[in-house]
Order: sequence, then C-alpha cells, then structure tokens
Amino acid sequence: MSNNDFSVSISIPDELRQALEKYQQENRIEPTSDAILDILRNFFDMKATAPTYASIKQVEALENWVKDLAEQIVSINQSVKYLSLTRSIATSTVPLDSVDLEDDIEDEPDEILFDFLPEADK
Repeated sequence: MSNNDFSVSISIPDELRQALEKYQQENRIEPTSDAILDILRNFFDMKATAPTYASIKQVEALENWVKDLAEQIVSINQSVKYLSLTRSIATSTVPLDSVDLEDDIEDEPDEILFDFLPEADK
C-alpha cells in the first residue's frame, strides 16, 4: 500500500467469509486484502495493477484440454507413420521381368493330393 491508499476495516458474515476463502483458494491469492482488491476491480471492471489469476477449475480444464491434444497428436503421429510405411511398401515394386514365376511354383505330385481322398473316390 502506498501512503495515499484508502484503508477500510469491515466485518463480514460467515457465509461471505467462506465465499472469500473459496475465491482465494480457487484463484491462489494468499493475502485476503489482495483477493478483496481483485474482487472489487472485477466488480467495477477496472484493470488490475496486480497479476490476474485463473481459477483452479480453469487451470484443471486447461490441463485436461492439453492432455487430450497431446493424446490426439500421438494418435496422429502413429497414423502418419503407418501410412508412410504402407505407402513405401506399396511404392516399392519389383519389376515382373526380373522374377521367374515358373521356378517359384513347385508342382505337387498327384499322389499326395489323392492320399487325402477316401478309397472310394480314388
């Protein structure tokens, strides 16, 4: 307080005191006088010379929002990695003329296939 600040001493009912204490906790304002000044500035729509504080609920909501965004970013990154992997696989082709398909196919003897049939069907 400066020398020309106006000083006020008041008594308030218990329910207002509880509300004031809740306001202080939510806004993390330690001195009661700072909380009262903040309330008066807000009431009269004056710019505060002291820093303004976010309520605990506002901070928690922001933390949850940031957490959700971080999870979305992780999911998007995983999707991008998967898509780039599948794209690289899809674009990496082997020319057909370099593969001899006849040599890769092994003929099965007919006897092996007939072994699975019942005697009546052979």
